[in-house]
Amino acid sequence: MSEETEIDSEEEVVTTSNSSGTLYIMRERDHRTGATFEYFKIGIVNGDKEVEKRERQHRTGNPRSIETVFELQLPAVQKLETLLHNHYAARRVSSGEWFHFSEDEVPRVITGIQHAATKVNHFASITVPSTVDFGASALPASSEHMRLARSYLFVERQSKLVDATRKLVSKALLDRKDDNGDVMQMLKLREVSASERFNVDNLKKLNNALYLKYKTLTSTKPQFSVVYKDQSIDTEIELWKSRELSPSDGFEAWDVFDLHAEYLRLWALKNKLDFEEKILELELKYATGTSPGITSVTIWENKTTAQFDQVAFQEAHPEIYEACKVKKEATTTFNVAEWVSYVAPREALPLATEIFE
Repeated sequence: MSEETEIDSEEEVVTTSNSSGTLYIMRERDHRTGATFEYFKIGIVNGDKEVEKRERQHRTGNPRSIETVFELQLPAVQKLETLLHNHYAARRVSSGEWFHFSEDEVPRVITGIQHAATKVNHFASITVPSTVDFGASALPASSEHMRLARSYLFVERQSKLVDATRKLVSKALLDRKDDNGDVMQMLKLREVSASERFNVDNLKKLNNALYLKYKTLTSTKPQFSVVYKDQSIDTEIELWKSRELSPSDGFEAWDVFDLHAEYLRLWALKNKLDFEEKILELELKYATGTSPGITSVTIWENKTTAQFDQVAFQEAHPEIYEACKVKKEATTTFNVAEWVSYVAPREALPLATEIFE
């Protein structure tokens, strides 16, 4: 007898749902001289809205005219816009949707967008089954299943390595913000208000038995995992790492502008790899279908988690609840900005490699 379990729809909405629309590139032109500028806006209009209407909106109060140089209709248009904004972060003018490209670079940018759109269209077309039949048998593994799993694991490892290196670069920049005025141009400010909240760890220390008594909120839902093993990935990852990532023990000696350029390169690469990883994950889910897995490649498991019932505990033990609260003062923190918000004392940062060759 089969036992079908529905997959959490919220997770699938995040990964596959996106509205259709049109992506566009616009530029400004001087009314009097006809001269154009090397600032280009990458934006979208959703649904059936016309790009021309967005042009008119941007002309309002603008002493320069606006013209569209490229537009492309596709499903999941928001996904493509996000992918492009992250990829071209090093060319973003401040924190908006305007980017700096030379005239010679615009054709390459358009080609890159078309390549990325092909991937995004593929992403939007993958339909993942909404249920898992835990009473069925696992599917036999094919060479294509193993290829997908190997690619997924390889990209997953790449993404983690890039992110770890990006954090080291970020730390190297933040460590120099007090003794190098240029660094402040590369940071974004985040103000956190004062807060007070219940801290479950305080209750564990104070009365662990009481904590266990109220750890009663349980939920069970299917969890997807790639279980494929291939030790040859380790060798390839090391080769890729030596070719694509800088040694982590020398960032303190880098010039701050080079550090920020490297941060932006890693930021763009991380986002590209994350998107590739998500596509491969969806393809593996699609290949697995409603079965509980593919032998030695993927597996669906019903995972049960238990959480602390904070509401019930507060009602039953209000005094202890108050005693376990933690107060945090208002703070101001700095993080590295994922865009260029300064005038670099050098030529423009290199155009990132094509999103998907």
